Amino acid sequence: MFIDNSGDVDNNMKEGWRQFFANYPDYRNIFTSVTVADNVVVMIGYSICSNERRLNGPSMWTAKIRDRRVSEWRVYWLDQR
Repeated sequence: MFIDNSGDVDNNMKEGWRQFFANYPDYRNIFTSVTVADNVVVMIGYSICSNERRLNGPSMWTAKIRDRRVSEWRVYWLDQR
């Protein structure tokens, strides 16, 4: 499951990620801090993308792990994009 900054949920992101990275091939998340507690990983950092400025900026991501796989990925923008 993927939950975006606005709270919208997508339960099948495989095709969504294909389209996203086809449109923004140089998009990257840079993690400056990673914390793990039980089955949750919290990453703080920023994203960069040369051809879409609104994707650039500080963010926090969380990943919930179930059966050694990511069951939920969520992004929180830390600025007002």
